[in-house]
Amino acid sequence: MAGCKHTQQVHERADVIESYELAVKLLGSHESKEFYCCVKGCVELSPCRGCLECVFVGCKKHGKEHGEDKGHYLSVDLVEGSEGSVYCYGCEDYIPDDVFEGRKRSRASGTVGVLPPYQATTGLRGFYNMGATCFMSVILQSFVHNPVMRNFFLCGGHDSSQCPRRLEGECLACSVDEVFTDFFRDNNAQGYGLTNVLVASWKVKRALAGASEQDAHEFLQFILDEFHKTHFQSKVLEEKERKKVDGPVGDIECPCVAHRTFCGELESKIQCHNCGNVTSKVDPMMDLSLEVKSQTKSKVTLTGCLNKFTSTEKLDAKYHCSVCDGQQNVDKSLYIKRMPVSLCIQLKRFEHGVSKQGGSKVEVPVEFPLYLDFAKYVSDVPKDPTLNYELYGVVCHQGSLHSGHYTCYMKNRLGNWFHFDDAMVTAVSAKNALAAKDAYLLFYIINRL
Repeated sequence: MAGCKHTQQVHERADVIESYELAVKLLGSHESKEFYCCVKGCVELSPCRGCLECVFVGCKKHGKEHGEDKGHYLSVDLVEGSEGSVYCYGCEDYIPDDVFEGRKRSRASGTVGVLPPYQATTGLRGFYNMGATCFMSVILQSFVHNPVMRNFFLCGGHDSSQCPRRLEGECLACSVDEVFTDFFRDNNAQGYGLTNVLVASWKVKRALAGASEQDAHEFLQFILDEFHKTHFQSKVLEEKERKKVDGPVGDIECPCVAHRTFCGELESKIQCHNCGNVTSKVDPMMDLSLEVKSQTKSKVTLTGCLNKFTSTEKLDAKYHCSVCDGQQNVDKSLYIKRMPVSLCIQLKRFEHGVSKQGGSKVEVPVEFPLYLDFAKYVSDVPKDPTLNYELYGVVCHQGSLHSGHYTCYMKNRLGNWFHFDDAMVTAVSAKNALAAKDAYLLFYIINRL
């Protein structure tokens, strides 16, 4: 994570690094602390940030004014549970930076099997199972442990007080915003009840009502679609960002949290056998669904599934070629045109309507790596030929097509892995996550933002 131009300018400044280390140390202690804006007369109760270049402490409004006036763009959240997040007023966003992250990790002493330090446990919390709600729990854990999602909600990306759907209890973004607030501002290790998420889901989609089991991948698609709809109905972002969504906006440019986190582009190509003409079509891509059923006895790997997904196949049906002006035999291929910041990969384990029982589950284990370079699967290779992505989440499904249970493995921002089984949270190693034989959803995030 290379950071931004403002963090790169201070990498060699010892005073800035020392200020950051002091803030992390302060936030890591167990003493109760409150910080207030130092501007006289300010009564703003929003979380304050401390300037990393001087002693200024201010609310969001006065912190931005200070940054623009003094050129001090870098600040750190002075909120217990923020884990020392660096905010840049010049870029108006939280900035993941390897230098600052490295300083933070050097203060962390948590190891596998040992209770991690305080700043790591904040946000480390399970969800109570309220009647076949495990499919919701694992998806919400993937949001909590996604830095783009986390930064969006913690910096007020969805202001519930201004949301027009809040009073009706139909806004899932408001409900998820409450989850982030409780997870990162309350040092509570007990499970969290998904009451508001459940009610909002039921009101928006009646099929989710009741205690019937649901598919985690379908719920992910549903809730991301709701995030997109809510973004356009609320007034949650700065005026500058709101102007971006005036008029028609393509999915890839949409500033809602769903698209800025998961949206990429998928390109399909049709090539004529007779003249070689290629016709391309680009569609938005929120995730990848890969076939895992193998016709051979060889082991199944994620790279093998991706190779099969992007391989060229001859279509049985003929296609009208505009150059030849007639029906011709064609080849079809699929490639990723643009990678998202975070990629969800669904391993297609459920087959419907195949057997007399109405379907079956593919139980074959799939090997997947901790790091994966997606450059070979992208049609437009960027200037940087490497597209390294890092695994941060694995959702597993135990059971059959009609009955089962979801659990997940997630990596926190300090690099420690944990296993979540409803409200039970257990420290594990990366090897445990990679050894999951019943993996269903894989979450990767770009290694350099």
